[in-house]
Parts: sequence; structure tokens; C-alpha cells
Amino acid sequence: MNEGDATKSAITDGMKKCASRIGVGSDLYKGMITWDKKQQAIIVPQHYDPYYQEQGWGLPKMQRSTPSSSNQTSSRKFELTDKLKGKPSAVQTKIKAAWQELAGNLDGLDEWYGKKRQEQVSDQQIYNLLQKRLQDKKKLASA
Repeated sequence: MNEGDATKSAITDGMKKCASRIGVGSDLYKGMITWDKKQQAIIVPQHYDPYYQEQGWGLPKMQRSTPSSSNQTSSRKFELTDKLKGKPSAVQTKIKAAWQELAGNLDGLDEWYGKKRQEQVSDQQIYNLLQKRLQDKKKLASA
């Protein structure tokens, strides 16, 4: 990773952490906070108002989402999210295939994968690790 990518990654991670600490990360993910390109305004749900008042910030000068449009948009996004939760990503599918090629079966993959994810190893890094092991295995077989 070059310096520019590393800096961008660090800034993005910090922004995500800050957003999660003040509770907007999950609302962003659920689609409850959006950007209205036409009005050039942030649209937030009204349930944020008491928090702003409690913090002494006053009410934000942002557009409010109407409950009906917010709920419709959120429910559609929840449906899509639920559909996608059960499906592995392309990288996860590649991980399974690489593991299958290395081990001959999928035994132990879930435990090993879970351990790597707890160590905060990304799916791409896991896939790269398996690819390296495959290359090493092929080198040994040809030697």
C-alpha cells in the first residue's frame, strides 16, 4: 500500500470510528441518513432531535425525512440487506474455493476464517494468504 492509500485508509477508519461513537454509523448503514442532491441537504430522522437538545447543540439545521418516505426507503434497504446477508461475497467465494483446493474439503474453514476476522484480517488479505499457500504447495509438488 502506498503512502497516499495508507493515509486515506487511516482517515476513513477514523471517520467511521467517530461516526459509530456518536451513533450515526448504524443509521447511515441502514439508510436513515441520506444526502439530497437536489436540495443539497442532509436528511436525518427526527429521533435525533432529543439528542441534539440533550447535548446543548440546539436543533440541527438539516432537512427532516418524513416518516413515510424514510420508512419506505429503509424497509427496501433492509430487504436488500437481508437478501445479501445470506450470500457470500465474491472474495468469500474465492476463499472457499482456495481452501477447497488446499485442503480437499471445507473442514475447519469456518473456524480458521472466524479467527482471522477476529484478528481484523480483511477478506482480501485472507484470500491473498491462501493464494500464497497454494503457490507454495504447487512449488513443492513440482520440485
